[in-house]
Amino acid sequence: MSMGYGSNEIPEPVYEHLKTPLPHSHIQVNAVAARLAAMLTDVLPEALSHIFFFKKASEAIENALKMARHCGRKALLGQN
Repeated sequence: MSMGYGSNEIPEPVYEHLKTPLPHSHIQVNAVAARLAAMLTDVLPEALSHIFFFKKASEAIENALKMARHCGRKALLGQN
């Protein structure tokens, strides 16, 4: 089976996927993010049932620190 020039098996699904909106916001949920969150909650322990998506690593780290402090953690890993 040739996947080279003239084959529509790869370009068409890629084009259809590119037309879907990117998961660019942790406020708006799209189908891809919802599917991924469902897959994660299926394999994670029940205690880890909340999934958060962020645009940047810095946002993820900042929110993880805020959540840890909110849950009563006084000292965090890497802090003196």
